[in-house]
Amino acid sequence: MSSLIEKLKKHVRDRRVDASQTEENQRSQRTSLEVAIMKGFFTIEEAALYIGKSPKTVSNLKSNGLLEAVNKSGAGRKLITKKSIDKYIGVSK
Repeated sequence: MSSLIEKLKKHVRDRRVDASQTEENQRSQRTSLEVAIMKGFFTIEEAALYIGKSPKTVSNLKSNGLLEAVNKSGAGRKLITKKSIDKYIGVSK
């Protein structure tokens, strides 16, 4: 019986750690998103957070020409413009 209680206590402790890591990740994502909004360019992941879609959906929107991407990162990765995201949001709502 005490073994079960110890397992439950450990589970609760582990869940608290997971929750705090999740909160930290959310803060980090919000900060990243705020910077992207100010700069006017988003990675696929940032764009997904911004419009509430999955990264796969955003990638498909970019591939289908519904979102404009430009080479701004210098690493060969294209960034999606805020202007095109805002246009997409206006059209889809």
